[in-house]
Amino acid sequence: MQGKNKLSKWLNQKTFGILISIIFLLLIFHNINFKQVLESMKSFNLIYALPATITYALSYVVRAIRWKELLSVSKKINYTGVLKALYIGYMANNLLPARMGELYRAHILGTEQKIKRSSALASIVAERIFDGLTLFFLLVILIAFFYNTPWLLQICIVTGIIFLGGFCVIIYISRSTPGSYRFIIKSINIFPEFIKNKLKIIITSFIEGLGVIKSFKGFLLILLTSITAWSLEWATMFIIVSGFNLNVTIQPVTIAFLLVLVAFSTMIPSGPAFVGPYQYAFILALDMISISKDTALAIAVTTQFVMMAPVIVTGMILLWKSQLKLGEIPASEEVNNLQ
Repeated sequence: MQGKNKLSKWLNQKTFGILISIIFLLLIFHNINFKQVLESMKSFNLIYALPATITYALSYVVRAIRWKELLSVSKKINYTGVLKALYIGYMANNLLPARMGELYRAHILGTEQKIKRSSALASIVAERIFDGLTLFFLLVILIAFFYNTPWLLQICIVTGIIFLGGFCVIIYISRSTPGSYRFIIKSINIFPEFIKNKLKIIITSFIEGLGVIKSFKGFLLILLTSITAWSLEWATMFIIVSGFNLNVTIQPVTIAFLLVLVAFSTMIPSGPAFVGPYQYAFILALDMISISKDTALAIAVTTQFVMMAPVIVTGMILLWKSQLKLGEIPASEEVNNLQ
């Protein structure tokens, strides 16, 4: 019965994500000219795919450095193992709904490097907060100097509340004193004993997993690698979009705006490969420089393929070498076995 409940919960999450994708796809395909989409895709110069693949691969190298630094407080771990888990996790994110890849990489790293999964997940939460803050401040600059529209301001306010609030929380947790730690533990006493004991283990590991942020050097490295990783993703998008035969000049600031919208779109619960929100973000961003919906969709599909295909192939090879299969790490099991 418990297994059925877990399966039912997972299916409900998957169904919700797919429904969100369908809604966005209906918006995308309304009044779309598929012939024009194909013509625009054919105009892409494949020579641009190679440098784009290289710069995107470099962003993973930098992200692995950041993740290793976040994990260093738990245990000295191998960089290659971190990079491997990162690729497998992002591969799973591209193939499964609801960003399940985060649980996959926590599981793989925990199994192979003998790190508590809750500590690994704490580092992933910190990653996402730093990513969100980087993008939030970039969005603030874009709104202040280039794109001052009401709907963008609303996005800025919402993301600011989420990521600035999240940053304050992880800083508070990472700097927990015995008094504040006791307060956190005391606040869960309302739960039954078996749940309380489980939460204590998770909270303790979570606090340990954020310990690196106490160090100014560690904090600075995490901040710099976050900025570098997103700069490389910006370069990747700039190269790909430049490979299309467009009637407008692509400015660096346009790609920065596109990067922010696309990154935030992947945070929306959706189906596999972020289908729907991802493409709609391209349509919204490129409409600002009068690129048609058909062409924007072609650019979105091409960008997604160039960026995701190498990650999926690499992740699948690494998963195979680990003698695992994609369906062997159910998310429900990970949630219930974090310690």
